This record gives sequence, structure tokens and C-alpha cells, in this order.
Amino acid sequence: MNNEKKIIALDLDGTLLTDKKTIRISTILYLKKQEKLGNIIAITTGRPARTAIKYYNKLNIHGLMLCYNGNYVYNPRDFSFVPMVITIKREYVIEIYKALIEKHTDSAFTEDLNELCYDKKDCFAFTIDENNKSINKVGPLDKILNEDPLIFIMHVSNLSKENCDYITNYVNENYPTLIAEFWGQNDYVEIHNRGVNKGSQIKKLMNFYNIKPNNVYTFGDSINDIDMVTNFENGFAMKNANKKLLALASKITIDDNNHNGVIKTLKKVLKN
Repeated sequence: MNNEKKIIALDLDGTLLTDKKTIRISTILYLKKQEKLGNIIAITTGRPARTAIKYYNKLNIHGLMLCYNGNYVYNPRDFSFVPMVITIKREYVIEIYKALIEKHTDSAFTEDLNELCYDKKDCFAFTIDENNKSINKVGPLDKILNEDPLIFIMHVSNLSKENCDYITNYVNENYPTLIAEFWGQNDYVEIHNRGVNKGSQIKKLMNFYNIKPNNVYTFGDSINDIDMVTNFENGFAMKNANKKLLALASKITIDDNNHNGVIKTLKKVLKN
């Protein structure tokens, strides 16, 4: 048994959570046990902090939360930990919005810790309506966005290869520090800082806590988990993961998210 300190980094949706968005009691007890052994439990999610915090509290852990796919890293129970905050330049967001809206995309959404901006709510109601105590602004982003956001997402109805390639190439060619990545059923494109993702932020934490690479255990199920799963020796794709991630992953969990795949796999590899 390896008794050295570890980071256990866990995605939420499709990984730690069941399809019904619940967490098993056995999951809670096992992760608490790992904390008592001195290991760090980190929640890594594309969700904003406001919608992820209820699961963090349900787990009753004391580790870190990596929200907005790593753009905001903080510890809700340790105020001595200085949050890692990475934003997108407001001027870039507005330029991209004006260039793509209507002809190539049909709506857009940004969020920071205090403010949500969207031009049309319908496409983003799935996240806007949950635990939303922020200032909400509705209208063209070039008119209402005043701060550098943590996240910038556009909805795409025209999913032709030509249109999707145009969006990706436009961002790559005009904003080399940014990247456009499609997710969902490929009808959402997130534009974010190149090289900033769950995996890159976990590496920073690994160095911050002086933890060896082979003592980092990561679990994910979707495209935004690729860097987190593939860049670590003990990176696991969920059995129910996106096909692209499954093709790239070297390790796959014993079972899926509805059958405690994370915990079953941890018990086997950690032998405790």
C-alpha cells in the first residue's frame, strides 16, 4: 500500500454523480476516509461554483473545487487558500461575439462570480436558473458585459461541418491565446484561454502540495476531462464516458457512474 499523500480529482456529472444527480452514501463515506488518511479530494467540474457547491457540501469534504473547467480554483472551507482565478479578456469576448452572432451562432452567455450576461435565456436556462443569486443582465453582450468573465459560451444551431470549422478557425486565427471547443451535443461552443483546463490546474495543485505525479488520481467522463484523464498515469475514463475520451484513455473504471464506478476503482487501485 502506498501511504504517500495523494490528490483524488473527481468530475461531477457523469462521474461522481449518478444520472439522477445523486451521490451514494458509500461514496461519501469512502471519500471521508481518504481525507482522514491525509489525501486531498478535489472536485473538478465545468459547473460554476454556485451549482457545484451543493455537492461539495453533501460530500462534507474539506478539499478544493475546480470550477468553470479550472478557471476558478478555491477551497470553500479554507479561506487561507488564495483562489486561482483565470478570466477571458472582455474585449476579446465582445469582438468574437460581434463577429459570430446571428450568422454563425444564435446566442451567447458569460459568467463571473458576481454577474451573468446572456442575450437569450432559453438556450442557457439549464445553468442560469440554478442557485442564481448573481446580477443578471439580458441583452447584446457588447452592450451589457462590463467585466472579464470566467466563462464564455455560445449556442450553435447550424451544426454543419462548414459552420463549426469556421467558428473554430476564426478563433484560432484571430486569437492565438484562445481556443474554441464544442461540447454538449456539439451545439455549444466554449471559448476559453488556451492551455487552461482541468488537467493544467491539477498539475499546479500537484506542485503546490508537492505531490508526486503517480499519486494523482483523476476521473472523468466527457470531452472537457480529456486533459485531466490523459495527462496523468492514474487517469481514469468512466466506463460510461464519451466515446472520444474512451478512445484516448489508457485506464477505464470498473463500473459506470450509476454503479459506483469511481469508488470501486479507487478501492482496487488504492487497496484500502
